[in-house]
Amino acid sequence: MANAIIPLRVLQSIRAASGGQEQDLPAYREYFETTLHDQLSFSSIPDSRFDPAELAFCLEGLLLAQRDAVDQTLFRRVLEVLTKAQEESAFWRPNKPFMATDKGFSLFPVSVEVANSLLRSCELYDGSRLHDTFGSMSLGLFRRYWQWLRARTVRFRGTDDFNYVGWHSEHINETSSIHVWETSQVLEFLLAYHRLVQAHIARTTLILSRFSVRPPKEMDGKRPAWEDIQKGFEPVTCLGLNYKIYQQIGSDFINGWRDHNPRNYSMLLYGPPGTGKTTVAENIADALGYRMITITVSDFLAGGGAQLEARAKAIFDVLIAQSNCVILFDEIDNFLLDRDSSRYTKQDSAFQFMTPGMLTKLNDLRREKRVLFVIATNYENRIDPAIKRTGRIDKRYLVLPPDGEARGRMLKTFLRDTTSESPLHPARITNWGPLKAASLFLGFKDIEGAVVDTLNSSEGTEERLCRALEDRARTTSVSMYASKLTDKLDRDRPIEEFFALMGLALEAAPQLLREPASRAAMAAAAILAEGATDMVSGVKAVVPGLCSEMLTQIAAELDSAQGA
Repeated sequence: MANAIIPLRVLQSIRAASGGQEQDLPAYREYFETTLHDQLSFSSIPDSRFDPAELAFCLEGLLLAQRDAVDQTLFRRVLEVLTKAQEESAFWRPNKPFMATDKGFSLFPVSVEVANSLLRSCELYDGSRLHDTFGSMSLGLFRRYWQWLRARTVRFRGTDDFNYVGWHSEHINETSSIHVWETSQVLEFLLAYHRLVQAHIARTTLILSRFSVRPPKEMDGKRPAWEDIQKGFEPVTCLGLNYKIYQQIGSDFINGWRDHNPRNYSMLLYGPPGTGKTTVAENIADALGYRMITITVSDFLAGGGAQLEARAKAIFDVLIAQSNCVILFDEIDNFLLDRDSSRYTKQDSAFQFMTPGMLTKLNDLRREKRVLFVIATNYENRIDPAIKRTGRIDKRYLVLPPDGEARGRMLKTFLRDTTSESPLHPARITNWGPLKAASLFLGFKDIEGAVVDTLNSSEGTEERLCRALEDRARTTSVSMYASKLTDKLDRDRPIEEFFALMGLALEAAPQLLREPASRAAMAAAAILAEGATDMVSGVKAVVPGLCSEMLTQIAAELDSAQGA
């Protein structure tokens, strides 16, 4: 009968060739499951055919063939058996060859392959879990095995006058020789053991820190594909490629991290309040299968103002210990304020000291290249330029309220369960224009709330839904930018955000650009007139990547406002 290491290597090759995707291979599942339970039965019978190597190989194979076929009880039982076997012998000596000839020549797996298989099983099963992980439970097991390996280290000086260090197979008694395969497997063990210890430290410190931690969401046991997330969440497509943020994030981050070859590690999400910046971070974590850690101002202030710097150091000590996770710094603007701004000088001195300290801490976090961190803010123009420099922040994305297409998609989703006789059934609504216009600058929750209110009222009509959408409070509007653009003390006015919102308004409801919003348009026109020969070139310089149709419309509106 074949040794389990052979089908395990085949299955590993299949998974590697498919990019890590699960394959429907019932024959492999049946083989590994049957053999695993056979070995568990043999383990309780003295002088039986029990082989600890077979047990470890079958555990990993079953996890690869069908992850949900292994539950906590089964995994714990395997660990108990292997721990007992280690008490009798420091290593798990394989008893069954994977190749044998009629003349008695046999090849056995080496024990370090068993340890590596068990390490991989812990990683496969634990994933992003924080509590009751088998990796942490097995630390003593692997520590004892490493002590045995270290005692077997071979060191000698060769005839070529070089010092050699390595290991040889426990199946051959040649203490003065080094075997390349054995040594390569020991190096693999050391790397995996280091990851295990590092993950244990990261989990323990994260639990003790009491940060807000969100596990990744799965659908039918699988993490959602970024392409599907993009289809459902892309907020703006009418302004041009630069504002398709989900598409940009997919290219800049998701593809690289998903292929274990990331190029970027940090991003700044900015834009008006309520546009879904936190949702973007959550979707990134879900698509990568990572946990998300959220850090807010309250985490820094937990020890009081006097402990601010000490608390910040402790926070980043925990974060630097993490790996393969998404860290969201949510609205921590007061610790990142522009040092040349009046807001910075008016701050308490303790807060002023935070900005230069945060520069160093973010730099260190970025340099580790082990996590993806996101800084989310409503006020990008208030943040110190040094924070936004490449090397600390790799990419910046303006997150806007959904455009007409996205709002229409949301409305259809919320109305899909209405009866076919209802005036609000999507199939009975022939003109979505008024509803899209009425929902301008509203986000997901606001649109959902307006739909629910309308469906619960006695008047479930399009007109009633339009009124409900128009009556919802807006957290942003074009007119709100008038004071921001006319503040001459603000050296970095949010003019890009204004033009982007202006484009969304022109798409759905141009009338909203009239008074008092025209004051903002006049201010924007005056700003552009300072350094541009015409409005088109001025807008193009400030809002890069804007599609030509929208560029022309915005420039015409600015010309009109300036001439008013």
